Amino acid sequence: MQQRVKGFCDRRFILYSGHDDNIVALLVALGAFDGYRPPYASRVVFELWTSKKRTDAESIVRTIYNGRVIESHLVNGTTSFRSFAERLMSGSLRSRESHTRACLTGTV
Repeated sequence: MQQRVKGFCDRRFILYSGHDDNIVALLVALGAFDGYRPPYASRVVFELWTSKKRTDAESIVRTIYNGRVIESHLVNGTTSFRSFAERLMSGSLRSRESHTRACLTGTV
């Protein structure tokens, strides 16, 4: 998404495929996991609304899980790309040390 916002990528559609465990991890990162396994054929969609005239602060991301817009403490339906990226990076495991700390203590 970041490459698209900055104008380095002209792809209009990118598809990633995974299993229910991947979707659970993604929902946890988005602050939207409800504790239940995703049903068969579940999907998470990130829509990036941008134009050549918009900056990364003006580009918009909408996150949808199985047809419903996600509303959580990290993702509020439709949000700016900059805010979306900052919120996800603030809770991510960026290094081996942060991963190890999370495994040992349960905190990031």
